[in-house]
Amino acid sequence: MSLLSPLLLLGLIGLALPVIAHFLGRERPRPLQLASRRFVSPQGEVLTHRRQLRDRALLALRLLLLALVVFALSRPTTLAPSRMNLVATPHDAVIVVDVSQSMLVSTSRGQQLARAIEAVEALVSALPAGSRVGLVTTDPLAPPLPLSPALERPGQWLTRELEDGGIRHGSWTLASALPRATDLFSGDEQAPQVIYAIGDGTARGLASLPQTGRVGVAVVPVPIFEALAEDPLDAAIAEHVGIEAVTWEPAREVDPRAVRITGRVRRHAGYPAAEDEDVRVREVGVELEVAGTKVGRTQVSLTGFDSEGFSFVHTLSPTDGPVAAAVSLALPSPDPLPGDDRFPLWIAAQQRIQVIVVNGDPSELRAHDEVFFLATALHSVDAQHAFEIHGRAPEQLEQSLRDKGPEALAEVDVLILANVAAFDEDVMPALRTAVEAGLGLWVTVGDRVTSDAYNDRFGGLLPLRLREPMTAGTAPGQATARSEGMAPADLAHPALQGLESDLGVAGTQTRRLFLLEPDPEAAHEVALSFQSGAPALLTHEVGRGRVALLATSIDRDWSDLPLRPGFVPLAERTIDYLAGGRRSAGRAQLHIGDVRVTAGDAPVLVIGPDQSRTSIIPDDDEVLRFDKTHLVGTYRVERDGQLEDVFSVVSDRRESVLSAPSQATGAGRPVGAGQSLVRSPKWRWLVLLGAVALAIEAVIRRRRAS
Repeated sequence: MSLLSPLLLLGLIGLALPVIAHFLGRERPRPLQLASRRFVSPQGEVLTHRRQLRDRALLALRLLLLALVVFALSRPTTLAPSRMNLVATPHDAVIVVDVSQSMLVSTSRGQQLARAIEAVEALVSALPAGSRVGLVTTDPLAPPLPLSPALERPGQWLTRELEDGGIRHGSWTLASALPRATDLFSGDEQAPQVIYAIGDGTARGLASLPQTGRVGVAVVPVPIFEALAEDPLDAAIAEHVGIEAVTWEPAREVDPRAVRITGRVRRHAGYPAAEDEDVRVREVGVELEVAGTKVGRTQVSLTGFDSEGFSFVHTLSPTDGPVAAAVSLALPSPDPLPGDDRFPLWIAAQQRIQVIVVNGDPSELRAHDEVFFLATALHSVDAQHAFEIHGRAPEQLEQSLRDKGPEALAEVDVLILANVAAFDEDVMPALRTAVEAGLGLWVTVGDRVTSDAYNDRFGGLLPLRLREPMTAGTAPGQATARSEGMAPADLAHPALQGLESDLGVAGTQTRRLFLLEPDPEAAHEVALSFQSGAPALLTHEVGRGRVALLATSIDRDWSDLPLRPGFVPLAERTIDYLAGGRRSAGRAQLHIGDVRVTAGDAPVLVIGPDQSRTSIIPDDDEVLRFDKTHLVGTYRVERDGQLEDVFSVVSDRRESVLSAPSQATGAGRPVGAGQSLVRSPKWRWLVLLGAVALAIEAVIRRRRAS
């Protein structure tokens, strides 16, 4: 054990003061002259009264109390070896803390986010003298803590921000906070610059960190329990249950006003997992709430760590417009991660997704027509999702955009450009504005697509820039062209969440495809990939809208994808995902922390699930931005007292997949780094012991007084 302030031990000298005061305060005997004493012969003086210690126990207790105060002020600590890698020389350090929903899970050692605060304090205490430290969180709207030599500030600042509600628990990755952390470094490169990322081992936590950071800046992953010099195996995470994606559709076969709500409940493994958990059955209740009233309940049986489906059918009244609903879990005991136990949504009796398909390569032969297979797939699910499909020629759409601007697509949810040559430059601003306002755009390639024209005119609309198309090469020793296979779909993609198994497109053979320009800074998500690793279907968000790019054709010219059994659900889910940016009831769903962007030239009022009322004023570009999406629930948008729009905020189901705290990947050990010692403060226990001694002293005094 060591003392951070050893000189304060000089305060122990003060323990002698009460004893010295006792001896100095004794009354000396004084002779008292009496008149009658003149007739008495003098003898030796007799002391009749002497002051003495009457309550030695009380004095000892008070001295102990003073000693505890002195020792607490000297701040005793113990040093324990840590698995953290720290630069041994003074340096500039920026700490990045993961505050996403997965950090709210409860472990046997407490909530992970609370432990993260302790990890920040432990890391700061281990930094060498002369270092400066700053802090950012994964919440992009939370203000950063600039670099400062005051090493006690990060833990205090983070605690205060969390208590005041200044930090939201969204679904941002640790990697997304690295640019903001890098911006805190000054231009002075004399001191080493290191980013310490504190988080859990989830795919969106430490596992999202890149292998290398910006030149001159080292990125070091710091698992929470390693920072606290604890064994990660001691931090048990109990299994938890969560609701996966919930969808609804009109159930016209039951009643013209009926809707069917379906979803899945998944059981997530704990850490470490028990040996018999894969066979133990767990019964979970699922409840449906409509307009604040519970209208249905069902039971699902979960065997092992798999998902189980559920379904409700509810008939709305004839006067019901969009109605707020929610699916919740009824659990017998608190869930370690309660954030995914409730899924809010809006439902309505009438729900039709407006789809315009632009055919860039029409043909009289149906099998060779560009959109024949797509139209067939959409019509096969029309009774369930009520897709309303309209065909347009490229020239018709271009002329409509010239005449009406973005209003030409105001009533359209999804626009599909199937092997369409790049539009003229004069219509692209109108198309871009429509996408930013919520239009879903799906681009599929073919012979009429040229990379230069699309890259120049579509610009930031595409998830990645196109390269030239390529034909699958020939195998060694063969003269025939081979095909490029399709890898299993990424079921973590938002458009594919909730599926039990693969789409059924793994056997797809593609003869021709577009390669894409890699861009590590582009925010995109890949749903399908070729076996070579090249993206096949990828998406990204542009304003409020969503854009998907298929790197091969949607007909049989380049690929046999339309013939695969997974093509129908792929088309259905992709269009359903792209339509999420429009204002259709139940389709507009945001994750915690997402910004809702809509077009509008007049103020609107947003009413949150807690009945909070926020007035939104359009900016100079006539765009309304709402960023107070930190509460899960349903939101209403009113203009002049009339309902104009509805949307819901849900937790990102990817945050429900937890992994062991020690399973962290990412950047490695910086140059000059070594194993560190973590200081464990012990003065808190001294303060607690002092409070107990003070209470005992008060009891003794009261008894003496009585």
